[in-house]
Amino acid sequence: LYGNYSEGFRSGTFNGRSGAQRAVQAVDPEQVENYELGFKSEWFGHRLRLNGAGFFTNYSDIQFISVEPDPAAGFIVFLRNTDEAEVYGFELESVATLSDTFQVYANVGHTHSEVTKIDPLLALSTGVDEGDQLRKAPEWTYALGGQYTLHTTFGRVIGRADWNWQDDVSHEASNSPVAIEDSYGLLNLRLAWQSADDRWELAGALRNATDETFFNSLFLQGGTQGIAYPARGREWSVS
Repeated sequence: LYGNYSEGFRSGTFNGRSGAQRAVQAVDPEQVENYELGFKSEWFGHRLRLNGAGFFTNYSDIQFISVEPDPAAGFIVFLRNTDEAEVYGFELESVATLSDTFQVYANVGHTHSEVTKIDPLLALSTGVDEGDQLRKAPEWTYALGGQYTLHTTFGRVIGRADWNWQDDVSHEASNSPVAIEDSYGLLNLRLAWQSADDRWELAGALRNATDETFFNSLFLQGGTQGIAYPARGREWSVS
């Protein structure tokens, strides 16, 4: 069993990204306090590992990117400070060794994040309001996977599958509907041969095997027009 309290900060800075002079402005340092309680355990002769943690994080002056419409430029990227935000949730992870050749794992995470206080004038200009979800913070995440090893006279054949799922997220601090991404899952596969003397390995892999469409970034350019940056689709590799 363990408990932890920690503090951290992100330095104050200025917005050097924007193309508009009025958006090149300073932001205050971001402060954070984090509380965590958890446990780590092993069961059944070390064949089952079960770990868990609960956490609460309090932010003040959290820095966020705000894409705001502009009549001349279409949109301008600002860097802003909210007054306060908080994050809390839990994580559970398990790994089970079912036999000398077969191992599986399952993880789950829950995260509640929200802006708890913001200046009304800032809320009006940015669209960020109290109760909004923080950027790229899915409420639920899951992971499942396993690995099987086949021992032969000419070495080992190892097959592995990993599936990761995440809840819908907002890519914008304002939680604009244009910047909400639906939940999705990614499947990764790998098959490898290793020589008996451990000197050689030949492997093939598929990343995003189902060719799922998901995004690195979504944001509102101005009006109702959105801009999307798709992430990489299905990829294969040999090593």
